[in-house]
Amino acid sequence: NNTTLYIKNMVCNRCIMVVQDLLGKLGFTVLHIELGKVFIQETPEKADLERIRQALEAVGFELIDDKRDRLIEQIEQSIFGNQRNHHRKIFHPAKNRTCKGAARIR
Repeated sequence: NNTTLYIKNMVCNRCIMVVQDLLGKLGFTVLHIELGKVFIQETPEKADLERIRQALEAVGFELIDDKRDRLIEQIEQSIFGNQRNHHRKIFHPAKNRTCKGAARIR
C-alpha cells in the first residue's frame, strides 16, 4: 500500500531534496517525489503523520490533509510550477526569503 502525502511550500528542487532527506531520516521509503507531492511505500499511522507534520514544519513546509487545501495547492503547482526552475530566483514563502535551487535551506 503506497501513500501520497501533499506538502505545501515546496517551490524548488532543493525543497524536494530536503523533504526526501527528512522522510528518509524518519524511516519512510520515498518512491517518487515532485513539488507538493510525495509517494511513500508505507502507510503511516496517525502518530507517524504527526511526526512527519512536526518535522516538515520545523523546516518551513506544511503537511496538507484537508481535501480543499490539497486541491488549491495542486492548482497553484500546475499554474506556477512550470515557471519555477533552478536558474530563477524564487521567493520561498516558508522562509520569507529568496530560494534558489542550489541555495541551502535550513
